Amino acid sequence: MIEHIVLGFLMHRSMTLYDIKKGMEKSTEHFSSASFGSLHPTVQRLEKQGLIEGQEETVGGRNRKLYTLTEAGRQQFLNWLEQDIELEKVKDNSLLKLFFLGHLPRDQVKHLIERYCEHLEKQVQLLGELHAQAQQIQVPEDLERIKEHQVATLEFGMAYYQFARNWYAEKFLKSPSVQPSEIP
Repeated sequence: MIEHIVLGFLMHRSMTLYDIKKGMEKSTEHFSSASFGSLHPTVQRLEKQGLIEGQEETVGGRNRKLYTLTEAGRQQFLNWLEQDIELEKVKDNSLLKLFFLGHLPRDQVKHLIERYCEHLEKQVQLLGELHAQAQQIQVPEDLERIKEHQVATLEFGMAYYQFARNWYAEKFLKSPSVQPSEIP
């Protein structure tokens, strides 16, 4: 997955490792996180495979490596995009906790869910702010479709977190919680 993120960012322009990480923090990290520690070996592997090229340069007295997508890297990225979108299992630790929350007293569950709903609301607000900023960005006409799809991921994230917040609040804060003995 990280490989595709790196190749995708380099489809737009040449970037340093730092630029890629910063770009991820503002966009893809909201649905697919990668640490700087995992990003560096990925970039090295892509370079060894000939999918990207690194060019050493000095800017302001500092050395840096600027990575550029090769034609082979561009083709591999486009081939990946053309494959069917896979349905994946939901990987959400909140659901894992929810599965076992019936072992705690109701008041403790209520408190935990109230706090979780607050975190969800903050995430909705953060993505809403990013969405508003993204809408203001002017891009050349040939990049408009790319922007449209990138903004759609923010809209999906906002809808996802709003749904989760509303569902948890409706299920556990407005009605009694299910006790373990009631589960079939």
